[in-house]
Amino acid sequence: MAPLVSIIVPFFNAELTIERCVNSIVRQTYNNIQIILVDNNSSDSTRSIITAHFNQDNIEVYHCPKQGVSFARNLGIDHARGEFICFLDADDELLPSSIENRVEILEKNEANLVASDYIRVSKYGKTKPVGRIKMTLDSFTWGNPIGNLTGMYRVVQGDKYFQENIHHEDYEMWFRIARNNKNNIVYLPSVTAVYHVTPNSISSNLMKNLKGHSAILYKFYGFSPKFFLGLLSYSVSRLIRRLI
Repeated sequence: MAPLVSIIVPFFNAELTIERCVNSIVRQTYNNIQIILVDNNSSDSTRSIITAHFNQDNIEVYHCPKQGVSFARNLGIDHARGEFICFLDADDELLPSSIENRVEILEKNEANLVASDYIRVSKYGKTKPVGRIKMTLDSFTWGNPIGNLTGMYRVVQGDKYFQENIHHEDYEMWFRIARNNKNNIVYLPSVTAVYHVTPNSISSNLMKNLKGHSAILYKFYGFSPKFFLGLLSYSVSRLIRRLI
């Protein structure tokens, strides 16, 4: 039997996008999936939309009373039973073979961590492919090489990775996983997901991003040359992104 994959979707007031998001999971070509939806104190109709449109046995809905995406994802990780764990935000979507392709490359290479290319849709509707040819541990020095909606990791001997309540919580987690599995990392050079940038996206806050990124670099490198090179690279890439 194909290994179980747990997909964790935190949501907060996502009534406009939740149906598109969950449908993209339900329609996967890979069948052995546990879908974990975590309500992070929504006050709109997101929960009722889920109840009205999705009643599959593999969909589980939980409530996380503590506000913050890291807390919501961690609650989902607590309930995850899969050999593989991945994430999707409520305003994003997976392409139909996303899970199948990622599991296939992990199994073929006996790897514990995979990421892939994805499509970025700006708040103005402009699309842009995002990706790289390969991913190594050094890739994390220059910025987060993993789009959170494309990352997937293997739960080895029951060891799950949780997220810290910090800015760039996903970057820190993927970096930690990569360091622990530096010889078991693979990259899938094909598009598996679509990332939608929303007008109030936290990624638009340049200074907050810079501060969060520098804290993570310092955690893993201290004040070493890699810290300063990584900070410079990240600053330049963010400035360029704001212009496109």
